[in-house]
Amino acid sequence: MNRNIKIVIIIFSVLLVSVLSLRGKFTHTEFNSEKWKNANLSLEDLSLRWDMINSLRNNHELVGKSYEEINYIIV
Repeated sequence: MNRNIKIVIIIFSVLLVSVLSLRGKFTHTEFNSEKWKNANLSLEDLSLRWDMINSLRNNHELVGKSYEEINYIIV
């Protein structure tokens, strides 16, 4: 029985990590500078920003860019 519990925990962990890592790949929220700047700190707006970050990351090469270069994309 102990072995079965370990297998179930491993399967559940793999599924959880997979879902969390793929979440940003399936969102259809495109980055919008105005929505980003006007968002407040409510849970709904934080979720919107999270989805927009994924859009920004998936559609732009950000690695190696300076703060100013990324800020230019955002603004």
